Amino acid sequence: MGRREALATGYEACGWLMFPRWTRLMIVLAATALRASAVEVSLVADAHVNSSRPAANSGAISNLNVGGGYTTLLEFDLSTLPAGTTASQISRAVLRLYCNRADLPGEVDVQAVNSSWGEYSVTYASLPGLAASSRNFPVQQAGAYVALDVTALVQGWVTSPSTNNGVALTSGTAAVQFDSKENDLTGHAPTLDVVLVSQGPAGPKGDPGTPGLQGPSGSIGPQGPAGPQGVAGPAGLPGPKGDAGPQGPAGSPGVQGPQGVPGVAGAQGPAGPVGPAGPVGMTFRGDYSSTAIYNVGDGVIYGGAGYVSLVNDNSGSFPDSSPSAWGRFATGAQGPAGPAGATGPQGAVGPAGLQGPMGPAGPSGATGAAGAVGPQGPAGPVGMTFRGVFSSAVSYSAGDGVTYDGAGYVSLVNDNAGHLPDESPAVWSRFAAGTQGPAGAAGPQGLPGPTGPSGAMGATGSVGPQGPQGSAGPQGVQGAPGPAGAQGPAGISFKGTWSAASGYVEHDAVFYNGSTYLALVTSEGAQPDISPTAWVMLAQAGSTGATGPAGVAATVNIGTVTTVAPGMPASVTNTGSPTQAVLNFAIPQGVAGDNGGGSVGNGGSSLASMYHSVSFNANYYSISNTNQAVTEAASVLTWVPGGCTATALNVYSQQTNAIVVTVRTGLPGTMANTALSCSAASSSSCSSAEIVAIPAGGFVDLVIEGANGKEAGVWTSLTCK
Repeated sequence: MGRREALATGYEACGWLMFPRWTRLMIVLAATALRASAVEVSLVADAHVNSSRPAANSGAISNLNVGGGYTTLLEFDLSTLPAGTTASQISRAVLRLYCNRADLPGEVDVQAVNSSWGEYSVTYASLPGLAASSRNFPVQQAGAYVALDVTALVQGWVTSPSTNNGVALTSGTAAVQFDSKENDLTGHAPTLDVVLVSQGPAGPKGDPGTPGLQGPSGSIGPQGPAGPQGVAGPAGLPGPKGDAGPQGPAGSPGVQGPQGVPGVAGAQGPAGPVGPAGPVGMTFRGDYSSTAIYNVGDGVIYGGAGYVSLVNDNSGSFPDSSPSAWGRFATGAQGPAGPAGATGPQGAVGPAGLQGPMGPAGPSGATGAAGAVGPQGPAGPVGMTFRGVFSSAVSYSAGDGVTYDGAGYVSLVNDNAGHLPDESPAVWSRFAAGTQGPAGAAGPQGLPGPTGPSGAMGATGSVGPQGPQGSAGPQGVQGAPGPAGAQGPAGISFKGTWSAASGYVEHDAVFYNGSTYLALVTSEGAQPDISPTAWVMLAQAGSTGATGPAGVAATVNIGTVTTVAPGMPASVTNTGSPTQAVLNFAIPQGVAGDNGGGSVGNGGSSLASMYHSVSFNANYYSISNTNQAVTEAASVLTWVPGGCTATALNVYSQQTNAIVVTVRTGLPGTMANTALSCSAASSSSCSSAEIVAIPAGGFVDLVIEGANGKEAGVWTSLTCK
């Protein structure tokens, strides 16, 4: 399967990805220091192309679209691997992507790229040829990581470096969006983690230590700076009309004679100048559409807010999550018009003169001064009440503002509780996209506690004579359980014929070319007959004898798997015939501890104690490794060849709400819940004590219900007699 024991699959879950990148690498390096090392390979190029825009290049945008005509390209630089690395030293390579939008969940295919391409020049018209799909993976939701095993691809690139042209992500059923390395909002660029193993012999497996205490949470980083200033609003209305100029003086009276006509009134002053028109900076295009192409200055409505495009050929970049492509704008209320200017006084009428010739016209009055511009209108009302850092336990009203993950949000509705701002655009609107402060330092990992010594077995007392039956009395107090005996060596888990497509863990047994092999380490694709560091031969196929007469085909079957006394060697015997072999396995058990001194002992051995990073991405979990699955797949089932009686389930949960953990038993395809079930509150434990028989050859797993979608740790322990 890839990494050593507990790192195999659980670290691929979303809970593992919640840690910063350097923390993930430090944990992997510390956990695999004796057998393996981890290297994060550099992402050197990422882009997407669109069949509907064959000449467009999108290498510099913040998102990578897949499906709906989009194809994403990724290329990694393997020169960061140690010099001389060979394909056989790569035990695991995992590609991780962060899905920030899932318009249509579905399956995404991974295809090798056949020739070179340029991040800032590749288009759909110049898209290189793609190999057939090598793997696919489901994308179920936004706001979560997805992980894919690409070990075979990376091994091929190491063997033939010239074939490393990266991978393409395509889909005929999904329409999803991942973060690119240019995304500075969420900052989850694609990563490729490669686990390298040495070629030396495997050391003995150490006893598992108890989990250390969780370190204290780091302090919250400072709030990022406010986002950029929005675009300017439209210009105000023109200023009011200017005052009228004064009337010119009356003409002088003529000589004695007929009365002259009154002087001509002075011309009215011209109107004040019109204020300048506001700049034409935006072409309104209506509601936003992900299939339309926008240019600089195009304005849209999206999520109840107005946005303006900052670049040309802007398509598929959602305004609320693409600050490099869209700018948000808002306009305040318009101020009232200024008061009208006063009208100039009427000019005086000249006195009546004798009738005579008409006097000359009086001169025109001077032009009146322009009217003053009206005062600036008041700013729009402030509609937000800042409530500090977001809390899922607080109920917010419309207009309440919070900070969350380094950005600012305002509530759009009343009674707004439990909705995460970055995932609930219907009830929250982002108004400031500040950068996130640095994460607090992780607390130190606790050291494992020492394993207590096994208790010595007490001598069996002689049986006394049976006395007369007395009357029923009160039941005695149950004695304290005795200390657990030391764990015996793990039994062999037979997996049938070896398959290159299956993953195997330590103590798995397989058939290959007539021989039986036992797994020494976790591996995938390591052929048993040529991989001595991963497999050891248990039973070698016999040499070919002389051809005999045609007869009944030979068969090999598994008989019994028996637990024998401590210290005895493991053995395999054939109780059938040479042509109808029946192999019986004998596995030594560990030394049992003493029972307690009370009337009823409750001793037993812990069948499995395991840590899982739990979220809503999976429902079923293994009791013996970190595997988890949405459906009850074979990877989460633990085989119990000798059977046992389960007596106790113990759970400790760090989920933020109560969860229910239930043990399931049966055969693949017919698994069912048992009475071993309990509910654990946040940062609390629970236990269940019931008698559940697990028959020889049966299977066991867990179902965990009630997870709220945020990754958090859950520890489980199942005890069997």
